[in-house]
Amino acid sequence: TDKSLQHNENEYNKNKTKKQKRNNTECKEIYNGEMLNCKFHGKGKLKYTDGTIYKGNWKEGKYNGDGELKYSCGTIYKGNWIDGKLNGMGDTRYADSTVYTGYWNNNKRDGMGYMKYSDGRTYFGEWKDNMRDGMGELKYTSGRIYFGEWKNNKRDGKGEIKFPNGDIYIGNWKDDKLDGSGEMRYSDGKIYKVY
Repeated sequence: TDKSLQHNENEYNKNKTKKQKRNNTECKEIYNGEMLNCKFHGKGKLKYTDGTIYKGNWKEGKYNGDGELKYSCGTIYKGNWIDGKLNGMGDTRYADSTVYTGYWNNNKRDGMGYMKYSDGRTYFGEWKDNMRDGMGELKYTSGRIYFGEWKNNKRDGKGEIKFPNGDIYIGNWKDDKLDGSGEMRYSDGKIYKVY
């Protein structure tokens, strides 16, 4: 009997630490994938009660590594996770057809990234706390292009605007408005200083 008990204990410890595939229907959420110590761990797919689906890697019950989250509203994020949060490179397609490809930090756009808005505008540049912040280029649907500094989603600092006809304005912005001196360079070669 002692041998039998020892054998059962060894089997229990072995099963406790190895990855297992199980279905979890608690709270009407459905999980199909690998588990470790009763937590989602490894590859797996979880369908939430509202229809949101996560498919990818898990670590100790949290999204971790490569994974895709399809929200019930239609937004889809595919990329890297750390400890249950968007971190690193990822691609997001929002329900309104806006697309963001770039870096994330703790669920916020942060670092270099490209955004194509639903209205046709595009932005490529630096982000901080989900806002355009740092150097970046915004292309408007009118054909105008702003390249320069941003702060809290607004043009702020040195920058230039290129107009569709070839004219270029170089100057300073503050809180998304022209501020201080600048220079207007017309396509015909004329240059005017603005004070």
